[in-house]
Amino acid sequence: MYRSTNGQKPTGENKNDKKTLNRDGLRASETDWEESVQVKRSLAKSKWHHVQHYADAKPSIVQEIMERANGVR
Repeated sequence: MYRSTNGQKPTGENKNDKKTLNRDGLRASETDWEESVQVKRSLAKSKWHHVQHYADAKPSIVQEIMERANGVR
């Protein structure tokens, strides 16, 4: 598992930690990777007026992956 730049396990408390937890979760679990790809492909089929709307539509899967990567069930 990858660590943050300070050598500690990321906690998800800041933006960089959240990105690291999400990345680590995707790398550690093929199931999470597949689920993330499926959600993003489904969202990509929609027409978005703004890119931010797409980004706002995917936080639930990102949160689930981060929780599993951080050992929260």
